[in-house]
Amino acid sequence: MASPPPSSAPNTYLHTCLKSGRLVRWPEATMPIAVYLAPFHWYEPAKKARAAEYMAMAWESFQVWAEASQGKVRFKQVARLQDSQINLEWRRVTRQFLGVCQYNWDAQSRLYSADISIGLTDGLLHKGYNSMVEVRNTIIHEVGHALGLIDHSDDANDMMYYQARYGQLTGLSPRDVESFQWLYRLPVGFNFVRQGEALGLKAPFTMNQVLQALQEQQAVGGGEGAAAFKEALKTKAAGPATLAPKPQALDLTSQQDVLSRMGQFYLATSTLQCGLVGVPSQQRDTFPPQVAGTGSTAPPRQLPAPAKKPPPSFKYQQ
Repeated sequence: MASPPPSSAPNTYLHTCLKSGRLVRWPEATMPIAVYLAPFHWYEPAKKARAAEYMAMAWESFQVWAEASQGKVRFKQVARLQDSQINLEWRRVTRQFLGVCQYNWDAQSRLYSADISIGLTDGLLHKGYNSMVEVRNTIIHEVGHALGLIDHSDDANDMMYYQARYGQLTGLSPRDVESFQWLYRLPVGFNFVRQGEALGLKAPFTMNQVLQALQEQQAVGGGEGAAAFKEALKTKAAGPATLAPKPQALDLTSQQDVLSRMGQFYLATSTLQCGLVGVPSQQRDTFPPQVAGTGSTAPPRQLPAPAKKPPPSFKYQQ
């Protein structure tokens, strides 16, 4: 999984992943993130016999993001739900969604818990999804949301695109990797508008233009590039809220009585929830990627005309 060359201009979709203008992610103090994988349950004998494979695949999907982060994001598996920060469970798919992620963050833009539901099918609904490869893609997608890529890419080649593309993806795209690496390179609560103003950029400017300016600061620093990059983030105009909190040995889950905000986000719906949309024969599952309250700047799409109500004798067929 190669990273983009440092000299290239940043090409991320982080502009869609903002809450109140800020990036949200897990702080360094929470690493490794505790993950609970619920036991695999399904009624088809063929899938039941492969339960161990499904469980191993789920854990490997978390490692895909750990590898992409170059060690900045780490996980540990726990045996009890009450000990987890991210919980993954299995369920039957719905007509609209293949997977769902609900995530929670605090007033300092720190993620502190997430619940992921991964859909399964017997082939009667979303026939093209009846494959372990497609289930793996859904898990990777939903874990991406749980880690801070809270909205969607506008590029169908990216794993974080809002709709499933059966048979077209095998892993993260270079843009997925670059977006994720920048997310965990920047401070918790990073505000690109205030940072751009601090760097003297002329408005209007984009998230990627700010990242490019920061990248150039690092390049100018030569052998002291890392120090120059950190110094560029520590400008007064950027405000204290853009700085990463000092690592502390704290347990965010023990402070949930004062953690104030919760986000739910289905992939491609108008609520603050996130899940992967299937591709049925009728276009009733597609929705615009812009989600209310996410701060997404992706251009809105036109909604398809609502499907006519079928007669009482109609049976859904795939």
